[in-house]
Amino acid sequence: MPAGHQGRNALPAGWPLTEYHIVLYGAFSRPHKELKSLFTFLGASVTDRISQHTSHLVCEKRNFDTNAPQVRVARSLKKGPVKVLVKPAWVETIVNFKDDPKISTLPNPDDYLWETLDKHGNAKAEPAASSNAKTISSCKKSKFRIASPNEGERSYERSSITHGHGNGISGHEPVHDSVHDAVDEQLTKTNISEVPDEPFTVEVTEEQVLGKKPIDPSHCQVLSKGHIVVPVDDHRLLQDYAVYIDPRSGTAYDASLNRCNASNNNEFYRLQVIIAPQISVLFKDNNYKTWTRWGRVGLKGRGAILGTGSLDDAKQRFGKKFKDKSGLAWEDRTGRPQPEKYVFVEHSYGPAEAADSDSDGNDGSNSVDEDTNIAAEQKDRDPPECTLPIEVQRVMTLIFNRDYFNTTMFSLNYDAKKQPLGKLSQATIVRGLQQLKDLAALMNDPTLASNQWNMTYTAATERLSNMYYSLVPHVFGRNFPPIINSEHHLQKEVELLQSLSDLKSALDIMNIDRLDLVHPLDSYFNSLGLDEMSPLNHSSKEYDFLKKYLNNSKGTSHHISYEVYNIFRIRRKGEQQRFEAFKLGKVMSDKRLLWHGSRCTNFGGILSQGLRIAPPEAPVSGYMFGKGIYLADMSSKSAYYCCPETSNREALLLLCEVELGDPLEAVRHASYHAGEKAKENGRCSTWGLGKTGPAQWVDAGKIHDSLRGVRM
Repeated sequence: MPAGHQGRNALPAGWPLTEYHIVLYGAFSRPHKELKSLFTFLGASVTDRISQHTSHLVCEKRNFDTNAPQVRVARSLKKGPVKVLVKPAWVETIVNFKDDPKISTLPNPDDYLWETLDKHGNAKAEPAASSNAKTISSCKKSKFRIASPNEGERSYERSSITHGHGNGISGHEPVHDSVHDAVDEQLTKTNISEVPDEPFTVEVTEEQVLGKKPIDPSHCQVLSKGHIVVPVDDHRLLQDYAVYIDPRSGTAYDASLNRCNASNNNEFYRLQVIIAPQISVLFKDNNYKTWTRWGRVGLKGRGAILGTGSLDDAKQRFGKKFKDKSGLAWEDRTGRPQPEKYVFVEHSYGPAEAADSDSDGNDGSNSVDEDTNIAAEQKDRDPPECTLPIEVQRVMTLIFNRDYFNTTMFSLNYDAKKQPLGKLSQATIVRGLQQLKDLAALMNDPTLASNQWNMTYTAATERLSNMYYSLVPHVFGRNFPPIINSEHHLQKEVELLQSLSDLKSALDIMNIDRLDLVHPLDSYFNSLGLDEMSPLNHSSKEYDFLKKYLNNSKGTSHHISYEVYNIFRIRRKGEQQRFEAFKLGKVMSDKRLLWHGSRCTNFGGILSQGLRIAPPEAPVSGYMFGKGIYLADMSSKSAYYCCPETSNREALLLLCEVELGDPLEAVRHASYHAGEKAKENGRCSTWGLGKTGPAQWVDAGKIHDSLRGVRM
């Protein structure tokens, strides 16, 4: 028995929680490692993910309200043994039970459920639980229209995927959750050959961000998700210590600092407040230390243990070291990076961290973490059967493919060994976009070099480039990091951050939903939140017409060929309502079917979150007509952005129903402020006039009656 429980007469005899298999999901008053020790002492087993053995999932209210991934998985198993949503108050009562000898009865988790099950096994939410979900449907600007032809008089669902071979380059949809024009996705599969570098034809603009709000950098290193693991530095001198997490704010006292410069001299500095985790000393104030380690990236470096043992002393030393190295107070850690100082890089914590805790890239770990524990659990069981149609399975293997993830990151020069995708946080992506925005402002106004940075233009661009590379690690081999001093280079870096955002969305789905109860492809598909993804019959008139439309909408100068594997009808949850809720204002309606292409690896983010407009932090100069959703009236123009060379010559292409509004803001040349000008003129969309376009527009009712009035 651990020392902290000796003499505790109120503890029940034996192992009172021996039948409990618990998943903790969220931030609690104690670190997860400490709670795991306590529950293990009481006989329970605590794991990071739900499985067929799980009996209780404990989650925060915000995870319950927003139907967070682990909650979604638990609900999908609601007819099984899982007590779906246990309130954190149960955990707090368990802690009080240990600490307070006056409490003699172990609390029953059934008294702390967020929702209960009716006699049929269906979930019933507790009346007091109101939803705080930030849903896209609450925004009047959204115009996705998707419905199934199998729903009587409801409108036709317009989503299809195409598959193919070929050469291509950058993806083009922005990073954050905003949609400016109605988009009904039609996924199509194609074989893509060669596509020249030409701008898009139609750009849809809006400043309103839908769904999630942009990341608030002040929340960096604040734990708010479930099954959180904050790894202790691998090279620490003290063993069996845990990272200290403030029980009130959820802040993890763990800092990774990087410094990169054009001389290829890359350095790291690691800081942690660590605590002895044994139950006997869990909550005493004499077992805290500050751990530091520093050196050149790729090497172990040197380390030191600081402090007298008190929490106040450890936090004070941590804060002083952090400010000395970064130039910022710990409370202001997400502020603008300081010249010649280290840059703070936030970590995204999760269960995979335990196997890969180094941030300085010296261990050669895999760029996309594997979960060997789950694989071991499944080894002795018959693998579950996949319930998806074979055509849908093929698309899921395209989207959720670790080899394609790594190929994409390599093609964009991202250093996934130094900062694995699983560790990369959304806040770091946003901060990277802000650095690129500063570079874009300097390119547009070189006088900022002297006025704001007090140096020459060349020195200023080098400094800002160094700050960006310190945040977002790149692979340059033996070459010096190139200075970002051209719009082409800037656009390439914007594309990298956009792709990383969607890759991370897909990886989060893969890491959370790999259950031994269901086939992985079923888990991935369920996590996308789609109401429907139905393959069309190859002998149907609908399939034949869409295939011809794909091939007949190629530009004459685009040397490309398609081999269509499958076309799908897709319905995203709630998009029909959002589409119909859009108000045009004073302009007339102009609905069209337009194309949108992107890398296969980006579709995990696209299908789960929709097409999105770049956040305010992104530079406007990274986009030909400003921030917006880019679509084309020529399929070959969009196919150019599918980059099939990173996905074994296969690609996914969307056909979207779009509400453009009439008239359009027509432009013939690139203009970063085209969207602002369109808005000033009361128009919804910008039309970039290219050299080639459709010979004529016809009514899309030829495909389906519900498409009457939509042009193609």
